[in-house]
Amino acid sequence: MRMVFLFFWICLILPTVAQDDDEREFRTLHFWKNECASCHGQDGQGYDEGRGPAIAGLPDYYFMQQIAKYREGMRGGTDDENVYFMHREAVELDDELFRDLAAYVAALPPRRAAHSVVGDIERGQVLYANLCAECHGSAAEGNAAKESPPLHGFQDWYLIEQVQRFRRGERKADPQNLDSVAMHAMAKRLWRPRDIRNIAAFITTRLDGEPDAQP
Repeated sequence: MRMVFLFFWICLILPTVAQDDDEREFRTLHFWKNECASCHGQDGQGYDEGRGPAIAGLPDYYFMQQIAKYREGMRGGTDDENVYFMHREAVELDDELFRDLAAYVAALPPRRAAHSVVGDIERGQVLYANLCAECHGSAAEGNAAKESPPLHGFQDWYLIEQVQRFRRGERKADPQNLDSVAMHAMAKRLWRPRDIRNIAAFITTRLDGEPDAQP
């Protein structure tokens, strides 16, 4: 009798679970296509004209970390239109949707962006090895233990813009995260714009996110 009841209960609940999963998937795809893709591209490849970064393949830990930072105002002032939009979305929407979006984004295949910056790649290689590789990996593949993002999929202009934002204090250091503090301090060391360009040119030209690559 108990086994019959258990089988009957499972038959009742499984369609509900499947329906809930379908609804979450529909909600995620609908939100991505109608809200996210206008800035980040349908395939997550970015949108240069709108200054939208490529986010395809970003790991879910980094995606959720940045949503939290937008909520807390740590990603810059809301006088920037794109920052304001992200801040508003992060505050108004729920974590379930963001977790589903994070999984969707992580599954999108990253691709190398078109180059828009001219730099000294050899100089960028040296700078990357000395300043960036410890946290972001020898091939810019990221580091989950440090919650550091992969860099190889971002556009060169976006990499430059973010270092500048760290330097200006628009992207704030998280005092609870030593690696975040270290990133802020590292950006301060890059006081010559050409060195930032050199690093960005090296990352987007030479590195592909495969851990066996050598900077």
